[in-house]
Amino acid sequence: MKKIIHKKRGTALVYVLAVVAAASVLFAGTIEFVVSHVKYNTSLEPDTQALHVAEAGIYFYRWYLAHNIEGKTATQIEEFWTNNPLGVDDNGDGDCDDADTTDGDGDGTEAYVVDYEDENHNEIGQYRVCVTAPEEYSTVLHVESQGSASSSGISQERTITARLRKPSWSEFAILANNMIRLSAGTDVYGPMHVNGGFHFDGTAHNIVTSSVPTYYDNDGDVRGWRSGVWASIKSNDPGKDTGEDLDDSEHFLAGKGFPVVSQDFNSVTANFDIMRDAAQEAGLYFGPENKGRYIELGVPSAEQMRIRRVRRYNSDTFSITRLRNQGTVIADIPDTGIVYVRDNVWIDGTLPAGKKLTIAAHSPDNGHEARIFLGTDDLLYEDRNSGSVLGLAAEGNIEFIRDSDGDLGAPSGSDAETLIIDAALLSQLGRVGRAYWSNNYKDTIELFGSIATNTRMGFGYTNGTGFETRNLIFDGNLLYQPPPLFPTGSSYAIDMWDSSD
Repeated sequence: MKKIIHKKRGTALVYVLAVVAAASVLFAGTIEFVVSHVKYNTSLEPDTQALHVAEAGIYFYRWYLAHNIEGKTATQIEEFWTNNPLGVDDNGDGDCDDADTTDGDGDGTEAYVVDYEDENHNEIGQYRVCVTAPEEYSTVLHVESQGSASSSGISQERTITARLRKPSWSEFAILANNMIRLSAGTDVYGPMHVNGGFHFDGTAHNIVTSSVPTYYDNDGDVRGWRSGVWASIKSNDPGKDTGEDLDDSEHFLAGKGFPVVSQDFNSVTANFDIMRDAAQEAGLYFGPENKGRYIELGVPSAEQMRIRRVRRYNSDTFSITRLRNQGTVIADIPDTGIVYVRDNVWIDGTLPAGKKLTIAAHSPDNGHEARIFLGTDDLLYEDRNSGSVLGLAAEGNIEFIRDSDGDLGAPSGSDAETLIIDAALLSQLGRVGRAYWSNNYKDTIELFGSIATNTRMGFGYTNGTGFETRNLIFDGNLLYQPPPLFPTGSSYAIDMWDSSD
């Protein structure tokens, strides 16, 4: 009997259709990938161009500032910002949306718009610059540049926001124009730079630099040629040094560098004439009378200061011995302002939160260099995190009186154990420091701020007199908000940069 075989027809067709369908999906995906990649590559050129155009707007404005501000006095700079400079948002609404695209900054409230050309003078887009001007006495401004570009029928926009500022002399916890020596017991939290040599036996928590490769240290116990920055080896006799410690990592926790570029100390010379004019305008100018003025911040109320005349002071200890109450001035502490005294200044008290104040001691024609004396009591910020800034600028020395807080016999943790100074200190022609008094021993000084000193500084001596513990803490707020009319660098630097689509 013959066996009948039934063939299944159409099976091959099903397989063929399945393969075709799969291939179609893969092909469609490939096509979509290729098309999207082509579109991406096509848009990449105008996107990159838009970013470069926006960058050009930032650098244009930096160039514009360099040609209009560098080398000018604080008064001239203030006039510049009040005279409708390009791109400034004068109306205070936080933007420049009322841009005049025909003639740029027409009335001082508009963005500055510029057509951007390539090297062959072909227009490839434009940038639109909107600027937030610095606050009074500040050197920090914000620039927003919106760049646009077109290529192959595709248009792209990119926006860059940059912060520009003039570097402040208070970039440093300590800036010195001469050789200095700081002994064991000194802890410094912040960068330090010395134009001369630096003998440092304390603990530095940030970089330490000098402008000299070597120098001759003429201190009797270590006399000789030394490296620009160095620490000494201590012998078993705690009063003697035996030479330079080549393994000094315990002193320089973040390292050291020398020689580096010298810091031009002329650039940190306070412009006292401008300070005087600003103080006169605000009614905070005090002429020479008796021996100087005693300023108490936060007296008689938190927002005020009391200024009294000093009749006499002890020329050995620097302590006030007699005040003259007649002519006492009670003044409001300005939010931002200057106090100018054409003589010596003693100061203590508490600066209210958020206030920005400079106190200048200057005597151009009094036959002596005006000094500032600290230590009659603590000098404090009400809140160190509030943006408070106090600058003390002296023509001569900034001295610490002999009988200040920091008593070795004070109970541990008491106010009298530590002298606290919250301020940026600048001695134009002299030094910041404490005189030598034999057998006068102190516990702790804490300085929160910065120091710029023309000549050798210090708060203690190798025989143990002075402050046993010295904590110098850099106030990072001074980078962006130096005290009013304190000196800064001449040119603007870009220190913040953010781009967005």
